[in-house]
Amino acid sequence: MSRATSKTRAVLALRTRSEHQPAQPTKNKLRSLEAAPRHGVKVIRSYALPSGAILCYSIGNVERFTGDAIVNAASEGCLGGAGVDGAITKAGGPKLAAARQRLKEVSRGVRCPTGSAVVTVGGALKAKWCIHAVGPRYGSRPKDEDDALLRSAYAAALDLAAERKAASVAFPLLSGGVFKGQQSSLEVALKGVQQVASSACAGLEVHLVAFGADLEGQKAIGQACEAVAGAKRPASPQNRHQRATGRPEEYAPRS
Repeated sequence: MSRATSKTRAVLALRTRSEHQPAQPTKNKLRSLEAAPRHGVKVIRSYALPSGAILCYSIGNVERFTGDAIVNAASEGCLGGAGVDGAITKAGGPKLAAARQRLKEVSRGVRCPTGSAVVTVGGALKAKWCIHAVGPRYGSRPKDEDDALLRSAYAAALDLAAERKAASVAFPLLSGGVFKGQQSSLEVALKGVQQVASSACAGLEVHLVAFGADLEGQKAIGQACEAVAGAKRPASPQNRHQRATGRPEEYAPRS
């Protein structure tokens, strides 16, 4: 075989591999996301995922997200609750409430089993779609089962976002608050970020949103994103502060 033939085949093989790899967001694209508020939330850091999706660690109120879909931290009954669910229920108004009422029960009182997700219209939310995902209440079953159910809830929500052709979706921290049981916020955040990194489809912009007053949630989401997706990011002084604290300098508590 001639050298020319070998070189031609090598070039063709390289082209074939590149054609099957998802396009990666450019550094300029990532920087532009962090330059100003986006979809109603403040993007603190953004990361290019191997799938071609973009992961954003954001701060704000998830119910005010103006992208395509909001993920609600729902209960199995899927009719409303406290915390994030209560805020989304209130913001969504009567149209969202009616859409949730129309969801079929799969068993008595259960419209969305733990580890799964269902989708409704957003009602009065700025987002077109509201995806209701049910994470586990840690401590009610073996930890490895709860971990699997949490990953499943994130994956199911991402599948529904892809089915609706959403370009952007915002998650709160599923299984946070009292639902995390004896787990730390960082532990449940890591499970979520790992699943987003493996399940988000190419081109999807995924925001993990921490409430502005929730310093524990900010730290957990920030550190989880860095641990899973931030290894190759340059460590500027501001980035070093965030890697140590999970929060950007402007959100650090003042002494």
